[in-house]
Amino acid sequence: MRARPRIKHRVAPRRVPPGSAQLPMTRTELPGGSVLVSEQIKGARSVALGVYLRLGSRHEHDDEQGYFHFLEHALFKGTRHYTGAGLARAIDAVGGQLDAFTGRDATAFYVRVLPDHLEVALELLAELLLRPQLSSRSIETERGVILEEIKMVEDNPDEHIHDLFMQQYYPQHPLGRPIAGTRSSIAQLKRAQLIRFFRSRIAAPQLVFAAAGQFEPGRLQAAIQRRFAELPLRADPGPVQPEPHPAGGVRVYSKEGLEQAHLCIGAPMPSLRSPRRYAAHLLNTVLGGSMSSRLFQSVRERLGLAYAIDSAVDLFADSGCLTVYAGCSTAEVGRVVELVLRELRSLRHRGVRAEELQRAQEHLKGSLALAQESTSSRMSNLARQEIAFGQLSTLKDAFGAIDRTSRKQLLELAQEYLSPERLALTLLANGGRKGIPLPDLQLAS
Repeated sequence: MRARPRIKHRVAPRRVPPGSAQLPMTRTELPGGSVLVSEQIKGARSVALGVYLRLGSRHEHDDEQGYFHFLEHALFKGTRHYTGAGLARAIDAVGGQLDAFTGRDATAFYVRVLPDHLEVALELLAELLLRPQLSSRSIETERGVILEEIKMVEDNPDEHIHDLFMQQYYPQHPLGRPIAGTRSSIAQLKRAQLIRFFRSRIAAPQLVFAAAGQFEPGRLQAAIQRRFAELPLRADPGPVQPEPHPAGGVRVYSKEGLEQAHLCIGAPMPSLRSPRRYAAHLLNTVLGGSMSSRLFQSVRERLGLAYAIDSAVDLFADSGCLTVYAGCSTAEVGRVVELVLRELRSLRHRGVRAEELQRAQEHLKGSLALAQESTSSRMSNLARQEIAFGQLSTLKDAFGAIDRTSRKQLLELAQEYLSPERLALTLLANGGRKGIPLPDLQLAS
C-alpha cells in the first residue's frame, strides 16, 4: 500500500485594496491528488461548490463521442440513495441550485446553497460522482432526451452553424467534434460502455474542488475529504491530444426552409495559456465583441444588414479561435462577408485607434468585474484557473495585464493571425451557395 501524499497549502498573495471583502484565495492539494481552490467572501449569503473534472469532450476516444455529455445527464437520473426526483426534492428543500455542464476541456457539477446547508450540498455532489445508478431504463430515457437535444440544435441554425464551423476548422481533431456527440454515437451507446467510461475517468487526480462564498475553510476541507474518501486514485486521461491544426478555406452547407443565411468567419488566436490571451480578447472587443464594436456599428447600426452580428474568442489549452457570426438575408451575404474581411484587413494594416483600445480595456475589465458579483461566478473562475494554469491570480492581476496591452501588441497580433490564408468561412443557407456570390478571402490581405 503506497503512502498517501501530504496535504499542501498554497495561498495566493493578497493583492486587493484595503477594506475589500475578498480574502486570499487558497489552493490546497488533497490526499489522492485532487485539488481544492477556495475563496472566502465576507458578507456573502451563499456558498457555491463545484467539482470539476479536468476532462471534457476533447478527451474522448473516437468511439466515445458524446460520452461525457451523456454521463453528465445520466448521473442526475438517480443514485444509490436518491431517485432522480429525490435529488430534485433534496436540493429544493434547502432552497439551493444543482446543475452541471460539459465543455471541451472540462466537465463540472456544481451547487449553490445557504452556508447552513453545506453538508447537504456535498452529500448530493458525492452521490452523483461516486454512487450513480446508471440503470438501463434511465439510460434509455436519457438517450431519447439527448437525441432530441441534438435535433434541437440542428433545427436552430444560429447554434448549428457554430458546430459546423468547428468541424471545418479543426478537421480530424477532437476539438472539432460536437460536445453532445452525433445521432449515431448516441444511438449506439451501450450501458456497459457508459459504466466502463464512468469508472475509468472519475478519479481523484482528475478532480478540482472549488468553493466561493461564506464557509469555514477547515470544515469544508474535512467534509470534502470525508465525503469523497472513496475516490479511485487512478484514471484514464483519454487519448493523447494531437496538436490542433486549424484549417482555412470556404465550406457551404444547405438546409431547406431557412429564411436567413448564417455564417461564421474564423481566424486562429493564441492559446489560453499564452500571455497574449488578453490581447486576443481586446482585439475581439474592438472587432465585434461589444455594442460599440466596429462590426456591430457598421453592419447592424449603420447599414441595417443583420440583426445578429458579433464576434467571440474561444481559447483552449493548446489553441485559440476568433469567430465572427452573422445572420442575414441571402441577398446580403456577399456584402456582409466583404465588410467583415475589410475590418480584418484594417486591423492587420492599421491596427486599433487609441480611443478604441481604451474603450475595449475598460469594457473587458468591467465585464470581468461584473462576472465576479456572484459566488457561482467566483467559484467557476477559481476552478478554471486551476485547470488552465495550476495556480490562482486575482482580478487586479488581470486588470494589470489588460492595462499593459498596447496598440503595437494588438497590431502585431492581427498581422500574425488574421492573414487571409488562415481564415475560414462556413455558410449555412437555403440552397447552399446557389445565387450567393462570396467574396474571395484574399480581400482581407
